[in-house]
Amino acid sequence: QKLLNPGMVLGYSYRYFDDDPTDERPDPAIFAASEVAQGGETPRHAKTGVELKERWLHAGEVRWIDEQPYHPTADVLLETVTEKMSKSRGNVVNPDEVVARFGTDSMRLYEMFMGPIEKGAPWSDEAIPGLFRFLQRAHRLVIGEDPQVARSEPEASEGQKQVAR
Repeated sequence: QKLLNPGMVLGYSYRYFDDDPTDERPDPAIFAASEVAQGGETPRHAKTGVELKERWLHAGEVRWIDEQPYHPTADVLLETVTEKMSKSRGNVVNPDEVVARFGTDSMRLYEMFMGPIEKGAPWSDEAIPGLFRFLQRAHRLVIGEDPQVARSEPEASEGQKQVAR
């Protein structure tokens, strides 16, 4: 019998670089990933060659402008990195919060539709409200509380019967 190797649930992390690798300066210059040459051991500024340090922001610290992640204090576009969920990266989603907000069935349904179980998939909160609404509609349909659902259809006219043939 083959054992199933479940894939990882991935999260989004947000990266930028600054020119203070020793963490001693109070106000270092901040750079986007597009300004960095990452060919060697340490990242360096692409034009000046200054040594830079990689920094990460938690999802709650990110400032969003036109659906793009920006640094909270500088006008620098952050690099979005998809990686394994990790507390140190701050990209962990607490399932208790999702269950409290949308219910266990919504959480289970989302996990089922993430994709093949043996492959990794990025976590996205955007689909869960839609699944929650779907489950609510299905529940109303089954217990008969949806006023928009007709319980019996009228007899088809002769024209409709001919089209159906």
